[in-house]
Amino acid sequence: MVPNHRNFFFFFSVVNLLRREVVNLERRDPVNLFRRTVVNFTGAYSLSTKKTKLIGIVIRNFQNPFYTSALSKFYHHLALKGYHLILINAENELIQEKEINQLLHYSVEGVIITDALLGSTEAERFSRHNISVVLFNRYVDNLKHNAVYGDDYLAGRQMATYLTGMGHQSFAFISGETKSSTNINRKRGFEDVLKERGIKKWVVQEGAYSYESGFKLAQELMSRREKIDCIFCANDIIAIGAMEGIRKMGLRIPNDVSVAGCDNIYVSAWPSFSLTTWEHSTEEMVEEAVRLLVDEIAGETKEYKTVVVKGSLVIRDSVARKQA
Repeated sequence: MVPNHRNFFFFFSVVNLLRREVVNLERRDPVNLFRRTVVNFTGAYSLSTKKTKLIGIVIRNFQNPFYTSALSKFYHHLALKGYHLILINAENELIQEKEINQLLHYSVEGVIITDALLGSTEAERFSRHNISVVLFNRYVDNLKHNAVYGDDYLAGRQMATYLTGMGHQSFAFISGETKSSTNINRKRGFEDVLKERGIKKWVVQEGAYSYESGFKLAQELMSRREKIDCIFCANDIIAIGAMEGIRKMGLRIPNDVSVAGCDNIYVSAWPSFSLTTWEHSTEEMVEEAVRLLVDEIAGETKEYKTVVVKGSLVIRDSVARKQA
């Protein structure tokens, strides 16, 4: 049976997030800690300006520390501008009507969409209510909203360039949700380089952005007749699941197979994983998203913008040079 690390990642990430914020609040204003974190959060409506100063953030996959880290940064940067954050946990890949109704109920002034998908119908509802929207770590073609995301095509290209440069020839790619722009661009960049290097065949396993998906699909890959010597995963959570699935089979990383991920979540640096990965600047992405959202709310911009943030390769111990 595949072990379920959902609760572990959620608990570890969110508890540390809340602990840091509470400690910071206590240092600044211990007497009013409760009032500032609860009363102001639910009662931020201003009679003089008729502004709630509330921003909704929609997150679906809480087991991914990338988003809990971003949540902490959004909390901080929005607080500096006088805004309060309402968290909506999306139940499905596509944002549902009841989740939009929750945001409308709180009269939010803006919404940050992270790993959920925003359809055109749902986007139109926000527009009708004059609610500003920014897409974070993704974009949707022909959707009239601001967007900030990492250069995932570059991430895929650079990772493939590094892995082929290490002598690997037999590749597999474990995907996340196939419709997400993040997955599409990482996969496209990766495959483009393989084609350019004359590699004509590789394996694609369609999965989900989860530990369980990585664990299961990596074991399927390593059970194939064709030998796989390198696996690139669409994000670090998949890669960590893949590493543990491979080790469960008695195989060694990177001696028997190299594994690489994407996002550089904090867990990837743990000695038990030491995962080679790609890092986007979450801090820069959050700062840009907050700037675009607040400017739109204030009416300071009339054109929608897309900001693409570059990243960098993080080389650790999960990839070995392939011996000829």
